[in-house]
Amino acid sequence: MRLDHTNAGVVGEDGNECLHDFKANDVDDAANGLRGLRAKPSPALFGVLRDCYGIDSAEGVTDLGGSSNLNLLVCVGPRQYVVRVYRPYVTSARLSDIHLVRRALARGGVPCSSVMGTREGEPWTQLGDRLVEVEDYVERDAKMDSWERLLAGLPLLGRIHTLLGHVKVSASGATPVFANHVEPQDALSWTMRAARRIQAWNPSPAQMHLAQLAEELAQAVGDAEREVTPSLPRQLVHGDFWDNNVFFRDGRVVFVADFDFMGERARIDDLALTLYFASLSLGRKTSSPSALANCVGLSMPTTQAWMNHSRVRSGLRCRWQWRASRCGPSDGGWHCWTTRAMRGGWPRRCLMMWIGLCASCTI
Repeated sequence: MRLDHTNAGVVGEDGNECLHDFKANDVDDAANGLRGLRAKPSPALFGVLRDCYGIDSAEGVTDLGGSSNLNLLVCVGPRQYVVRVYRPYVTSARLSDIHLVRRALARGGVPCSSVMGTREGEPWTQLGDRLVEVEDYVERDAKMDSWERLLAGLPLLGRIHTLLGHVKVSASGATPVFANHVEPQDALSWTMRAARRIQAWNPSPAQMHLAQLAEELAQAVGDAEREVTPSLPRQLVHGDFWDNNVFFRDGRVVFVADFDFMGERARIDDLALTLYFASLSLGRKTSSPSALANCVGLSMPTTQAWMNHSRVRSGLRCRWQWRASRCGPSDGGWHCWTTRAMRGGWPRRCLMMWIGLCASCTI
C-alpha cells in the first residue's frame, strides 16, 4: 500500500481506496457540535506526520477503529505506529492529564502506552482544532471479551484504582465533557426526560408501558441509593475498562488503552461499568446479575470498601441507563440489546428502565 497525498484516503496497490469517509460517524456530533466528528485520514494529517515526526513513505495504513478518536496503524518498514487524532473538545489540559495518568500507571506495573515525541520534543502536535499524538503499536492477539480474560483482567483494574487513588489531575482531567457515566443524582431526571421524548414519538402502547416502568424503577433506584451514595469512595478512574481497551498476548494483559472517559466518580461505578458490558457480551453464560457482581472480589483494592454487592447491582442499572441513552426510536439496536438482556436473566424492571431510556441522548 502507499499513501496518496492527492486523495483524502489511502490507496492500495490496485488503486482502490482503502480508507473511506466513515459516513456512519457523521451523525454523532453531540451537544450541538461541541463534540465534533470523528477525524478522517487526510493529506494534511500525513503531512503532519512527515513534518513533525519524520514518518513518511508508509507501507500500510489501517484504521484500528474506536468510536471517539481516529486511530491509525501506520507501518514504516519494521516499525509500527499508532497515530491518534482527538476530537476538538479534547483540550491540551485534558490530554496532559491523560499522559500523566498513563505514566503513573506504567510506573506501577500497568502496561500503558508512551507517546513518541515530535522533532521538537513535544508530546503531541496539532492539526487545525485537533490534537495529534503518536505511539508505538503494541502487538496483541486478543481483547478482554471472554470470561477467562475478564477474570484475568479484573485484578489489574483493582491495581489501577489503587494507583489512581494517589493521582491528582486538573479539573479538565477530572471531569470529561462526554462520558459513559450517569451520576446517581442525575438518574431520575434523565429518566423522566427520556420518557417525555418517548411520548413525543407517538409510541405504541407497549412502548408507553415500558416508559412508565422505567420511571418507576428510576424512582426506586434513586430511593435505594440516596443513603449509600455519600459514603462511597470517589477518585480518579479509567472509565472504560472493557473489550478492546484491554489487550492480551499469550494470555496476559499487555496494553490498557483509551482513557477518553477518565474522570473522578464513585470508584465502584467503574467496576459496575465493566460488569455491565460483560453482561451484554457474556450474560448468556450466567443466570443473574449477582453472578457478575461476585466478580467484584477480583478487583478489590481494599476489601471492605468494595463489599457492597447491592451497590454494584445499582451501578449496573446505571449502565443500562447509559446504554439505552445511545439508541433512538428508529434504532433497531434496542431490540437486539433487549434480547441479549433477556437471555442474561436480567430483572424485568431493570430491563424496562433500559428500554425506556432509549431516547435520552444529551450526555
